[in-house]
Amino acid sequence: MSTANQSVGAAWRKVINTSKGQVEILSLTIGDKRYTMWPNGFKKEGEKSPDYRLTEDNYEPKAKAASDLPF
Repeated sequence: MSTANQSVGAAWRKVINTSKGQVEILSLTIGDKRYTMWPNGFKKEGEKSPDYRLTEDNYEPKAKAASDLPF
């Protein structure tokens, strides 16, 4: 079996609220790494700069403090 067509990751389209309004982004998982793809808001018409910017998603929610637990 050829490995040329095997999936190496997945992407989810999300609409998020920002201070400038709603923005559609892509949330990607490749292997065990997560990335977020954002539209390039600085691109001007006719420029050859990228349409999207890819950033590593290293967000980890804060753990609740022991005093916040119900027991």
